[in-house]
Amino acid sequence: MNLSVQDAIRLTVGFSKLTNGYLVDEPIVDTLACNFIEAGYASVDKDVPLRYCLTQEGIEILNPYITKVFDDFIGFIKKTELDSYDDVSIQWFIDNYALERTLAENLYWYFTYTSKRFGYEVSEYSQGKRRMFHFEKIK
Repeated sequence: MNLSVQDAIRLTVGFSKLTNGYLVDEPIVDTLACNFIEAGYASVDKDVPLRYCLTQEGIEILNPYITKVFDDFIGFIKKTELDSYDDVSIQWFIDNYALERTLAENLYWYFTYTSKRFGYEVSEYSQGKRRMFHFEKIK
């Protein structure tokens, strides 16, 4: 399946268990998400049957895209010794992937909560009134 990076981000975040995503009892206006469901790349979540989640096949399709985005993000925050301010990182996703703010925010939270799958441990701390995350490579 040939997807744009933006489409892969939207589908990954939309089918993630960390967001409100695509709900079973609400019409899905995103044609690509509907096609993904119809093709069997997403199905009703067994744990929370109110929503759709990716099947293994769907994960395999989206993984190369989302891994590349994560790697690009890690490259960006390496300039700050792997420390990431929420607002700066979200703006980076907007600027580098032409994402709407809400999608950029959801992607940022997706990465902070699923970082282990990409080989990183994340710790949270505050610097003044700003929240930061520190990403550290798991050895």
